[in-house]
Amino acid sequence: MTGTIPTMLGNLRDLKSLNLSGNSFSGGIRSSLGNITQLESLDLSLNQLSGSIPQELTALHYLQYVNFSHNNLQGYIPREGQFHTFLGRILFRRKLAVVWIASTRLRFTIPRRRNLRPWVDYA
Repeated sequence: MTGTIPTMLGNLRDLKSLNLSGNSFSGGIRSSLGNITQLESLDLSLNQLSGSIPQELTALHYLQYVNFSHNNLQGYIPREGQFHTFLGRILFRRKLAVVWIASTRLRFTIPRRRNLRPWVDYA
C-alpha cells in the first residue's frame, strides 16, 4: 500500500490490533488513530512515515505493543498515557510492554531520580 495512512481507520474504535508494517505509507501518523480506544497493538514499522508521534495516541490506554521502527519519525516520545508507562517498563525491565523505535530519530527523556539504574536495549 502507498500514500498516507487512511483517516477512516480512526473509526474502527473496537479494533484490538493494527498492523500496517511493510507498506510504503508516507506522511505523518494520523491523529485519528487515537480514536481506536481499544487498541492493544500498533505496528507501523517499515514504512516511510515522517514527523512526530501525535499527542492523540496517548489516549490509547490499552496499548501494550508499539513498533515505529524503520521510518523517518523524529521528536520526543510522549510522556503521557501508555507511553509514560512504556518508559518505566523499559527502564526497569518489566516485560509487560514492548516499544520498538530502531532506525528512527525518536528520543525520550529519562526522569532524574536518585539511585535510578535504568536499562535500555538499543538493539
